[in-house]
Amino acid sequence: MNLYAVYIIKEYLKKTDYDDNSLNLITQQITTEYLLIFTSLLNKGNKKLSYEILIILINITYTKQGEILFGEDEKVIKNISTFLVNNKNDIKLLYLGIFLIKHITYKNPLVKQILQNYKIISFFEEIYEKYILDSNFMENLIKCLGHFIDSRFDKNKNILCSIKIIKSQLNKNTPIDLLEKYVHILYNLCFYKDPIIIKKMIDEDIYKILINIFPFDDNIISKLNINQNMNLKYINDEDFYDIEIAKKILRQLRLLILKILGNLFSLEEVLYTQKIIDYNISIFLNQVLKFTDIKIIKNAFYCISNICLGSYGQISNLYNNNTIIIALNVAKNIYETIISKNQFINNLLKEDFICALREIDYSFSYLIINSLFEKLIPIIKYDNYIIIHLLLKGIQLFEDNYQEKKLLSFILKAISKLLQYEKSNEDDTKEENINLIDLLGKNGFKEILEKLQTNSDEDIVDDAEKIFDEFFDDNNNENNLDNIDINDIINDIQEEEEE
Repeated sequence: MNLYAVYIIKEYLKKTDYDDNSLNLITQQITTEYLLIFTSLLNKGNKKLSYEILIILINITYTKQGEILFGEDEKVIKNISTFLVNNKNDIKLLYLGIFLIKHITYKNPLVKQILQNYKIISFFEEIYEKYILDSNFMENLIKCLGHFIDSRFDKNKNILCSIKIIKSQLNKNTPIDLLEKYVHILYNLCFYKDPIIIKKMIDEDIYKILINIFPFDDNIISKLNINQNMNLKYINDEDFYDIEIAKKILRQLRLLILKILGNLFSLEEVLYTQKIIDYNISIFLNQVLKFTDIKIIKNAFYCISNICLGSYGQISNLYNNNTIIIALNVAKNIYETIISKNQFINNLLKEDFICALREIDYSFSYLIINSLFEKLIPIIKYDNYIIIHLLLKGIQLFEDNYQEKKLLSFILKAISKLLQYEKSNEDDTKEENINLIDLLGKNGFKEILEKLQTNSDEDIVDDAEKIFDEFFDDNNNENNLDNIDINDIINDIQEEEEE
């Protein structure tokens, strides 16, 4: 009878293709009491019943009501925890159970606390090594562990050991779908940029392996793991199904590698990040910047921005290998595409370009703030001051977005540094001066500053006011003229003539 009732619910959801209306309708009918019954049925020893229940529970978690339900009765979480422990040797049920845990812990701190009370972390540690080479399972388990990043999970034990195990699977002979899954596990491990994990990954030379396996060639694709066939082959034009899937996996692999490298550079200890710099990361990035895929470009700039947050020696490596000039040329193309509204096929593609510009502006803001002027001035003047146009466009796009206040702050700090330099060198020849005030004035920066002074963020307002008052306030300029003594000027002229 229990199996029949569960089957009816599952078939209803299946017929409606698990659409939002159907899920919401079912969830509204399921009270905490029903959820308690469902989860207690998981531990009746009927694997078929447990499988069907898990499918329903996972789908319920996709609704807002479902997110709340799981934290209302501790017994519900206890039942799920007991089920996982009792089925640790059944990979199929365990996989679904871990998938469910991943969902219910994502936004519910109460559920995480209850699970920790039932020693779920110790259970994770127990199954970690057992299934370390099952990439599908590990992908979800790592995401679960990420939700408990501040818990008692022993990072020095299982996670750090797993990096070495996964490392052994990363080579050019690994089928590309498996390679992507292993790299995805590494990405999940360093997602929260935990210093202990980042250091371990650098110590294990993960960056070297990722750079070496990065697939630059679209024409050479490993055979997908279809029907357990693990052999490599060149995919030909006739094998359309394999090609389309392989291209998606290939793209995802590229993105993941770049995201991991960017996260490795988030470590503030230069002795570690310098190792990646010494492995010719700038030459690697020069090659990556040749791609036309906007998401790949965006993640390449994510790496560059984190490098520019490091030591000046690391930034110099980008200068010396022409990476900055190559990046500026790529950024210019993105800028021109954004300002040409007819270039976008759809809003989603436009959003990708704007996100890329965000990383570009972070990169060049950090570059300006942390560079020496002797290196910086040619970059500022390059291609009709394209770097200034990029920064101004970033302000225009993100000035009303509260979540981007950090970016706005860095852009303003970068421009302020350039203005201070110009002010301190205003007596230099035109070749040495960057003529920034005139350029900014012609491009509406004064009006931008006036608008930013009404921003909801106090720090942005303060930064904008300081720049405006010092460099763009006409009243201040008039006051400065009023304070000049005309007799002093006459005396100076007379002295020059006598000499």
